[in-house]
Amino acid sequence: MMSKKITPFLLVILIGGLIASCTTTNPLVKKEKSNIKNKNYTSALNAANTYIQQNPGDPLGYYYKGVALSQKADSEQNPDTTLFKQMDQAFTKATQIADTMSKPPKQIKTIGSMRTSIWRTQHNLGVKYAKHDSLHKTVSNPLAVSMSHLRNATIIQPDSALSWNVLAQVSGMNQDYKRAAQAQKKYLSMADSVGAKDYLILAQYYERSNQTQNAINTLQQAHQKFPQNTQAVEMLADAYSNAGESDKSISLVKKLVNENPSNGRYRLSLGTQIYQAALKLQHQYSKNMNQLISLQSKQRNASGSQADQIKQQMNKLESQTAKIKSQLDSQTAKALKQVNAAIKNGKNNAQAYNTLGVIYQNKASVVLKQRNFTLDNQKAAKLDKQANQFLRKARDNYLKAAQKDPNNKKYWRSLYQIYTALGNTKKANMAKKKAGMQ
Repeated sequence: MMSKKITPFLLVILIGGLIASCTTTNPLVKKEKSNIKNKNYTSALNAANTYIQQNPGDPLGYYYKGVALSQKADSEQNPDTTLFKQMDQAFTKATQIADTMSKPPKQIKTIGSMRTSIWRTQHNLGVKYAKHDSLHKTVSNPLAVSMSHLRNATIIQPDSALSWNVLAQVSGMNQDYKRAAQAQKKYLSMADSVGAKDYLILAQYYERSNQTQNAINTLQQAHQKFPQNTQAVEMLADAYSNAGESDKSISLVKKLVNENPSNGRYRLSLGTQIYQAALKLQHQYSKNMNQLISLQSKQRNASGSQADQIKQQMNKLESQTAKIKSQLDSQTAKALKQVNAAIKNGKNNAQAYNTLGVIYQNKASVVLKQRNFTLDNQKAAKLDKQANQFLRKARDNYLKAAQKDPNNKKYWRSLYQIYTALGNTKKANMAKKKAGMQ
């Protein structure tokens, strides 16, 4: 289904008036005008190019070439960006030549108004295709069509901060985050007034297009320009964490907590950052424990010097793993302290309880790794009991998170895992259903 075209009314008046009023006797110029009027744009362009070859110093050839290109573009359902680039080049050349003349043709003075009219049409079409209205439904990929029109608008008026801003938004809606970042960066460079939010949006586009360092640089600028904006600090901390710079991340948020110790939001952010660092330790711990269990199995089937060699490997690895676990326990305790302090200071939301659930579930996982490695039945039973205690704490916190945000399927999936581990089949099935897993 073809969409309705929005004709640039001002442009029609301008071109119609100019064609009617021009008194030139040059047959090629007359041919250009006639073809434009009759919508024979290919013929008009051929006539314009011929005129330019014969009269390279006359701006009218370039002028009518620009008019023909603009009208050709306007007649198309989804005009090629190339047409507007060529139009821009033709109008620019016409203006440059006219600037060297003592009496330039009066048509040249209308180029500015013409550009504005053409820009307005392309910009407005971009906005309309992005909106969920009748025009939006006339094409299969309205956001892509919207982006095409908005790109045209930025070619016609490259200094239009408005078009760059809307192009960034629509590109983001279309999940084209790389293009969104490029457009948002342009907008920031030319807008008269920008706020912290504009920098944060750019940082998000960078993050989602895997440009982590650009995201960090942008957030550093935001923090420098808007030092009171706490969201910039929190996002910068997350960016540092994603880049593997956990020390910078924790240091940044810790400063906020020291300045505002009763702020639950800062406490939760700090606890989360600390635990993100702890998870890296847990990953290494799990890797080591799996290797120890594998070596333990090999040792059972070995003898003599081979068994001794495996034992030496295990002793060395156990020593390394014990140090990692000590660091892990310390970091986890610090994270728990901050998250509990966040809840105490009013940040008792679903996110906080879910974070506690994750921490306790992972603590149970650490203990179960120990249980799987030990050959002491009494110690194994004790570790089993400890793991179940952590699982029940995880369950209680996931339940609180689900109660505060019952439509969040992630919380119910976590509960399904916990109920299954605890052997509660009835509640596991209930959680599975609420998680949309059946």
